[in-house]
Amino acid sequence: MTEGKLPSKKRIILNSFLGGVAWGVGTVIGATLIVTLIIWLLGAIGWIPVIGDLASEIIRTIEKSPLK
Repeated sequence: MTEGKLPSKKRIILNSFLGGVAWGVGTVIGATLIVTLIIWLLGAIGWIPVIGDLASEIIRTIEKSPLK
């Protein structure tokens, strides 16, 4: 950018859009890595069956609920 010249609205919108896309992609990749790491750690510890049993019990309790 030269001295005294402002960027055009088109350029500002394009930069904002590309920045938003990069932020969104980075967020998705980061969240995927964190969730993958958590699942891997739980699997390594052997808690997955416990979580599965707990989830099944919660589903059964919700299905028995009179608030349908």
